[in-house]
Amino acid sequence: MPTINVKIDDVAFGGDGVARHEGKVIFVPGTLPGEIVDVEITSSSKRFCRALPVRIVEASLSRIENDCPYSLHPENGCSDSKYCPGCAYRHASYETEVELKKKQLSDLLTRIAKLDTLPALEAEPSPINERYRNKITLHPASSGGWGYYSADNKSVIPISDCKLACPSIGEAIQAAPEPADGESDLVFRHTEIDGMKFWQTPLPSGPHLTESTYAGEMIVPPASFAQVNPRVSSALTEYTVRCISEAKPENVVDLYSGTGLFAIAAAKAGIPNVFGVEIDQRSVDCATKNARRLCPGHANFICAAAAPGLKTILGALRSLRGSAVIVDPPRKGLDPQLMTLLKRDTPDMLLYISCAADKLARDTKELIAGGYTIESLKIFDMFPRTASFETVAVFRKTP
Repeated sequence: MPTINVKIDDVAFGGDGVARHEGKVIFVPGTLPGEIVDVEITSSSKRFCRALPVRIVEASLSRIENDCPYSLHPENGCSDSKYCPGCAYRHASYETEVELKKKQLSDLLTRIAKLDTLPALEAEPSPINERYRNKITLHPASSGGWGYYSADNKSVIPISDCKLACPSIGEAIQAAPEPADGESDLVFRHTEIDGMKFWQTPLPSGPHLTESTYAGEMIVPPASFAQVNPRVSSALTEYTVRCISEAKPENVVDLYSGTGLFAIAAAKAGIPNVFGVEIDQRSVDCATKNARRLCPGHANFICAAAAPGLKTILGALRSLRGSAVIVDPPRKGLDPQLMTLLKRDTPDMLLYISCAADKLARDTKELIAGGYTIESLKIFDMFPRTASFETVAVFRKTP
């Protein structure tokens, strides 16, 4: 297809540069604001187009050399979507990446949540921006070896290393056995205590791993959710506990509590009554064992989905007055039943921890309509070089 010349005006949530041409928005990965780029249109609809950059005509001063052989390289004249899309910002300085993510969160809250004013937006960069991930999942490649799905979401690009994975995982990738026909995915996991492990999916239920956390050493099932950047996870947990401690609630309710990190950290900080709700029984079993060892008698966990679990806790507490509620939902955000409960029984403080800023913005709009005020916002860059980041939003009851 013929190329067109465009100027990149912005970078959208998700990492694509945004340009405009003949009345249409064009999304271009691997580009930065202010750049002049020759692009090739790959798909088009009535409202927008998607394109690949084939030449950077005028580069941003924030552009750096992309040292990953598997990601997008416009300087080589990229003409297809068979590249690894994971590192959305490997071509940008890390300072620029953090600023872009701050602007994306602000724009989403302004556009989706319809907020006229926002509290001051802070950001906690990652101490390291590569070799930080303690878990990756690779897929069998048809050409042999293991790799990531390419940007076409169909083919698998075989890799011999990933610059985001911690060193022991990088070494294990090179030593992994060749996949057989029809073989499932391969999951690599590292902890300071257990070292490097890998399994094929589905992941085993045990034996448990031991993770070093802000709250102390905790056991986790191999298949359970755990933050992939331990340094930023500790900073996020410390901040969450500090926010709660300053509010001095009588109760903390930790929904989507996993193996108990936030609940146990809050209990160790002196909160009198702490409750955790988690739908995965294996995680609940681990959370209970972790609490017995780290904060005996101060944290209780139940196995339930978030909304039914909160109903059970409300049966004991009568109301959420004097309580702080932590929600750390999956990427889809809060489910409607839970939203209804949180609007009906408003806690004194709601801490919303989100890995999906667009869903946070959607839920913020509904929470504000339901009687909340957003008090503070802070980004934790849990996933450097990728399009994702964590946000902690603190909500209070509207006076």
